[in-house]
Amino acid sequence: MSRTRKILSGIAFVLVGIGIALYLIVMNVLEDKFIARYEANCSVCHGENFEAAPLGKPLIGVDLIHGDSIEAISRSISTGFPM
Repeated sequence: MSRTRKILSGIAFVLVGIGIALYLIVMNVLEDKFIARYEANCSVCHGENFEAAPLGKPLIGVDLIHGDSIEAISRSISTGFPM
């Protein structure tokens, strides 16, 4: 392998590593924000593990009765559905 090819391979390896590290950092930050919001606003009714609680329905293992598209879920969250 030529010297130039080795240098380019090394640069590519470093860039891929940086990309993976940034992806993991971003995903961790997003996940933490979701968990904090869910625990503060949703877990009382839907359970800590989405399994349901006395006041709400489960969010896993069942069909979402008001739709499962992003738009339907956003509408459900913003307007709510009293029991």
